[in-house]
Amino acid sequence: MSAIAFEAAPAFREESLVLTGRRSGAVWLVRGHRAVRGEASQVEADWRWALEREERRGDVLGFFHTHPPEAGTGPSARDVRTMQAWCGALGKPLLCVIACGEETRSTIFQSDEHAGRSLPITECFGRNVWVIVDTNETEEQP
Repeated sequence: MSAIAFEAAPAFREESLVLTGRRSGAVWLVRGHRAVRGEASQVEADWRWALEREERRGDVLGFFHTHPPEAGTGPSARDVRTMQAWCGALGKPLLCVIACGEETRSTIFQSDEHAGRSLPITECFGRNVWVIVDTNETEEQP
């Protein structure tokens, strides 16, 4: 009897991107840059590049990352703290876009004290390009 070799599925590793682009009213046009792979349950964005980009162009809109299959698309407590810190550092509202499996959700953080609010529309067009719509944009201004 011969042994059958089974190839193990690759272990899940979170990925992140720095999001840049522009916002026009309720619509955010976003592109992801500087892909980083992390560990199974954590990843660190290329924060040096994000800070330099913000200083040069002022167009950093937030961060994208993946979650493990069982974690869902909602921001974790760590994600909330991280996004609040980034809002404080950059002095503006930022997006936290999270993908888990086939689902993607965007959450806007208005300030370093804001707990985040889920946005209703997140559409991906091609690799690392999103259009995100905030239908409640007029209710909450930065």
